[in-house]
Order: sequence, then C-alpha cells, then structure tokens
Amino acid sequence: MKKKVLVAFIAAVSCVGTFPVSSIPLTSIAEKATVEQSVETESPLKDYADTINEYLRSNSVLGYAYIQDFDATEKLLITYVSDLEKIKAYITDLGIDENIVLYSQSHDDYSVSKLSGKIVSLPDKLEYKIGEQIDLTGIRIEAAKGNEKAVVYTYPDVAFDYQSNIPKPATLLLSTDFRSDKTGTYTVKAIDMDNVRFDVNVVDDSILPDATVTIPRTMAPETETAVDSSASDAKFDEDEFFVVVGTYKGSTQLRSLKRRSDGSYAAEKIVWEAAPQGLSYGDVLTAEGKVIMEQVRPASDPVYAMAYYYKLDDSAKLTKVGSCAQLMEKKDLTVERVTYDGSAHWSIDYTDENGEKYYYGLSTYGSSLGVNPTGGKEGDIYTFAAIDGNIVVPLAKKDVESDINKEPEYKIVKLPDKVEYKLGETIDLTGLEIEVTKANEEPVVYTYPDIAFAHDSTTPKPATVLLFSDDFRSDKAGTYKVEVVGADDVSFDVKVVDDSSIKDLEEGKTMTLDDVIELSKKGDDLTWSDFEPYKALDASTCIRNWQYELGNGYILDVGGQPDEKPDFILLGYYSFQNCDVRKENVPGFIDYITETYIFVKGDANFDRHVDMSDAVLVMQALANPNKYGLNGTDEKHLTEQGLANADIDGNGLTVADALAIQRKLLHLSGIDEYPIGGKTFVYEKEGFGSDFIINFYAGGAYEYYEGVLSSYIGAGRWEIKDDTVVMTENISKKVNHLKINGNDLVYIADGSDNFYYLKVNDGEKFSVQPSLTQIEKIKQ
Repeated sequence: MKKKVLVAFIAAVSCVGTFPVSSIPLTSIAEKATVEQSVETESPLKDYADTINEYLRSNSVLGYAYIQDFDATEKLLITYVSDLEKIKAYITDLGIDENIVLYSQSHDDYSVSKLSGKIVSLPDKLEYKIGEQIDLTGIRIEAAKGNEKAVVYTYPDVAFDYQSNIPKPATLLLSTDFRSDKTGTYTVKAIDMDNVRFDVNVVDDSILPDATVTIPRTMAPETETAVDSSASDAKFDEDEFFVVVGTYKGSTQLRSLKRRSDGSYAAEKIVWEAAPQGLSYGDVLTAEGKVIMEQVRPASDPVYAMAYYYKLDDSAKLTKVGSCAQLMEKKDLTVERVTYDGSAHWSIDYTDENGEKYYYGLSTYGSSLGVNPTGGKEGDIYTFAAIDGNIVVPLAKKDVESDINKEPEYKIVKLPDKVEYKLGETIDLTGLEIEVTKANEEPVVYTYPDIAFAHDSTTPKPATVLLFSDDFRSDKAGTYKVEVVGADDVSFDVKVVDDSSIKDLEEGKTMTLDDVIELSKKGDDLTWSDFEPYKALDASTCIRNWQYELGNGYILDVGGQPDEKPDFILLGYYSFQNCDVRKENVPGFIDYITETYIFVKGDANFDRHVDMSDAVLVMQALANPNKYGLNGTDEKHLTEQGLANADIDGNGLTVADALAIQRKLLHLSGIDEYPIGGKTFVYEKEGFGSDFIINFYAGGAYEYYEGVLSSYIGAGRWEIKDDTVVMTENISKKVNHLKINGNDLVYIADGSDNFYYLKVNDGEKFSVQPSLTQIEKIKQ
C-alpha cells in the first residue's frame, strides 16, 4: 500500500487568547491551523503542495492541498470553501498539469458575520519615536454585528491581535504592519471591519534591524558571481562570517558569527533567499563590502514571536572560502542538558573532556537542519567546528561505540485512556504506553511518569520519553498532534471540544496577606467560591488558574478544574518559595519569609508594618532594656530582627532612630529610599533576544533576567557596602559586585563570579530604568 500525506485544514483564527506568558508554557497559546499528518516517504508532489498551501495561507484563501492516491496514481487534491477561479489561476501560473489536480469544495458550515462600524475618536497619540509602542489610549470605535445595536468600544476592549498583556480578551481586534524600529507611516486596521483604519507615524532615525551591517573583506579574491569558491593556506581568522546550516522553508539558512570584543562570537539565524545552488552543510562564506539584513518575525504568532531571523538582501555577495571541516579545529563535546522553551528555541549545554562548559542556542522554527543537535540526550557526544575555543556549528553526532550508533526506535503500544477533552482541561497521559527499543537491547515499555511533556517540570523524576505539541490549546476546540521528541512520525491526536467561558475577575476587592491567613483556616474545605470576591489575574491555560498579587513579592496561585475543588492553592514568594495554604502554617511561612528575605527599615516590633508603635518600642528598649531590650522580660521585647530593622542609620540603636521613624510617618524623610531599592537596571549591551535586566526590590531581594530567550531567572539578596552593591544568589551562592555611580551600576570583575549565561566585563554598566511610578509623576 502506498504511503500518503493527509492534511486536514480547519481555519486559522486571527484572535489570540489573553494569557500572562510568564506563568504558562508558550506552546499552550499557539494560534495555528490544525494539522493532522500521516507522515511517510516524501512525494515528488510535496513541493507543489507546500507552495500551494503557502499561497492559500498568505492570501487568506480557505483551503488546503493534499497528496492522495487515485487508482494507484498520486494526485493533488485541493479542498476549498470559495475562490475556486483564483486557485485555478494560480495552479496555471505554476505550470502544473491539470490532469494531476482534483478540486473538492468543502460544505462544512462556515459563515462570517461581518462587523460594521466607524472610528468615533482616534488614539490620543499618533506619532511615535523610534522604540515606542502604539498606545491605544483614547481610541473609541463604534461597532455593530448585523442588525444588532451599535456599541462604542475603548481599550482594552479594542486591542491588537498579538497583545497578551491585556486584562481580558478584546472584543475588537486590530492588525498592523507597524515597526517601532523603523521610521515611516503605518496603517492600523480593524479585523473584519471594512474601512475602519487609521495611520500612525514613527519619526527619527534608527540603527536597529534595517541597519547596514559592515562585514570585513573576504580572504578570497573578488569575483563577479554571487558565491565563489576559494582556498587559502592561511589560518581562518575572520571577525564575521556565515556558515550554511540547512534550509528555512525552502531557502538557504545560514548561521552568522560575529566576534565580540572579548573574543567570543555572537550568532544569528540568517535566511538567504537568493542563494545559488551547490552549497552544502558546513560551507563557510564571507562577504565583501556591505550586507543589508532585515529582521523578520513570524506574523501574528505570539508563541513564536521571538523565533525571528535576519533576511539577507538580494544584493548580498558572499564568497565561499571553504568548509568548517577544512578551515577550523574540531572539538568533541558531551551533552549535559537540552532545554526547550516551548517556542521553537533550544538551549544546549555541553562540556569538553576538561570540564569546560559550552553553550549552543538555536531556533528550529521553520528550519530543516543538516545536523540537528536538538535530538541529543545527556551523554551524547557531538563533534563541533571551533575557532579559538569558540564553537561554531555541530559537524556530526559521534558514535561512542560502533555497535550503539543506532537511534532508539519508538512505537505507541497503547493510547492514553483519554484523548478527548473539554475546554480548559489539560492532557492526561494516564494509560499511554510507548515501546522503546535501543540498539542491542530488549524493547522496554514506558508509562507515565517515564513519559512526560518536555516542558513539564512537575513529574517526580526526569522522564525517559519526552513528548511535545507545537500547537495544543486547551482554550480552543480542535484536533492537536502530540509527538515523541527524537522520533520520526511517532504521534497521536487529541481533541478539544465544546465551548467555555471564563469568569471576569476584574471586579472585587483586593486580597491581602491577612485575607490569605483567614482563608487558610478553612483548610481542605476551600472551594472556588471562596476566592470569587477578590480581584484576580486570569492565568488559565490547560486548567483554570487565578492569581492574586499581594504585594512585596507575594502571590497566591489557585488552580484546578472549574467543576471541582482547586487542585492547588499556593502562597508564593517570588519564584523560589511557596506554601500550601490548605495544609501548611501560613502565618509561620509569612514570618519566615519576612525574617529571611524581607528587611523593612523601621519595623522594630517586626509586624511587617512601620507605625508609631515601632518608635515607641525603640524608646522603651533604650529606657528600660531589662524589660524591652533584646533579652527583656516583656512579651513584646525587641528581637534581633527588630533591632536590625530599627537601626536606621547603621550606628546602633539610638534616640535618632526613633526620631527617624517618626519623620518617616510624617513624610518628612524616607527611610526606605535606598539608592537602588525598587528600581530596574538595564545592561548596556544586548541580552539573549532582549534586554538583560536586574530588578532590585526594596525589601533586599533581587531577580535578573538575561533576555527572553533564556529560561533562567536569577534570584537572591542584595546589600550596600560603602558605595558598592553586593549581590548574592540564593541557590548557586554566586556573588557579584556593582559600584554605584549616579544612576548607573558599574560591574566590578574582581571578586565577582559573573552571571549564569551572559558574561559581563569589568567596567560595563547597568543603567537605571524609570519605574511606572516615576513615569506617572513625570506625566503629572
């Protein structure tokens, strides 16, 4: 029986649900067409099918091209809803023989109620500087569906289709080609509303993605062809070059490497649509003169928003100077950890035979790679091309032993007990059985938790068989494919059916720590109704998830199925401590966090507040230390933490400290105005995909993020010694020193351990970023 490719197309929807990205796996908010594949050997018609489907998608034509057997002959079957003549005209332009094309009109119910409307008032701001984002404040749009009464909507009921930071799903969605990094006039259009549009302008100059990049002259002589081959006996020592790594949706994909000042290389994903034939994996290219590169991001896809690449301008002239194998040294590296962030970005840590660590990051979105290291597992060995100790690209996976070079084979023995879900339910792997056969070993059948999703961190031990689903959404009906990582064509489908509505949580009172303490007294009797009176952030994905920000780093996290009691009710402090509200001592947990992490200046009686009773206790401790001092007889005597809090000036407990507390209460001076507390500082150089930032909290805690492409979040405690900020990380105990210099913090390499991935050089700066409060004060 011949193998087939069957692709079932439902419809892409332009609206993306509103979810806080930081609290959920990015894969769960993907907005994509549903695709089912029975993948087999590649058909000669595949390129035609891919081209047709790309045309249908990019031109918003509902339909899909399949490859099917008809009387033992492969043909293209194109299903469509409308626009048949338009499709046929495109088939003719491609030069495809009409005898191998069949058409089938879909009679699935498909109707679109167009909205009618008009702009009542434009946004307050229509002109922006480079780097600013569009602000919809002030916009008012009147809209009506069919014969319904018109309604006037404002932000956040009017929002862009890519926004994930609004408090609830928008009613009217906007789309735009807006770019904050490039001057010009951009049109903002209302989706499904004809003639509802307005223009915004970006002014000033920019040196962002459209900038001309100067690349050094090649080692090869000048030629007239787009790519020339050249050889040289000299050591390859270019500051910037390109390496062929595969294809991106049919075009040649390169990896560009540019030498930094410290000798390491920065890498980017490059697509060269005008590349000539004859290039092979590992070919090394250099450029003459200037090369223009434009940054491209997947359109209307929040999950893969950071899966960008740089497109080479057609004028680029690259010269082949050899291959990695010829020009560079080889280095064998052992896989230590493979991390997938759910948005096609992989981070792989390696070590060499001397224990030196190496990092290799890549995005596989749309890519077909000649050597794909993402399938590597802990202990696997890869041979890399390297320059001066910097790894460039993997050349091959190394066979440790000739008799174990075969990849494991996977086979689904039994599907999960449940493959159909209601909206809001998460995938349950109970009952799933997968057989794994390794070289020279007997087959082994694995079940949960030895089978788990790659992004699942809740399993009791690391899984042996990892799964992933690129497009699964628990909030949208459809059929989704679940695949086995590292296995070709081993997958099963799950369905999400029915509709659901999520309660609007904007109304209600603000929850406090005292409310949490009171709720904890109900223990296992707590239900969803106990939390409905309070305002919450809706973080629902696969399950219902309500989050309550309590201030000072505390968050209450409630999650589970809507028709049952919550599965978890956790009081958390930032990202590294939490307490089960139903089963654990909540007041004790709060006191522990306060004592361990929260240092409140002036809180002499250690009740987490600064008031006149703190000043009174200071005076009592000074006047009658036997009763109110550290070892006093009174029940409310001064404690060691209270003493540390009360010593405002650091000169020991004196009457001046009591006066300082009173001045604080009278707003005459600020005892909590640390030089850096409550501020955010941004690294002067680029982080991983975005800014590298450090948040210093007034309580003495900090968190740092090296960029959106890094999954690591550093957290710890900070203190000021003389004119230096000393940062001590909680888990690794790494210490870093930053000198206070006005609004900047200057990195001191001497005595510092540096950060997790990015290495900051001595003298490099972190500059303060205005807080929202400061910005509001400026506006006033």
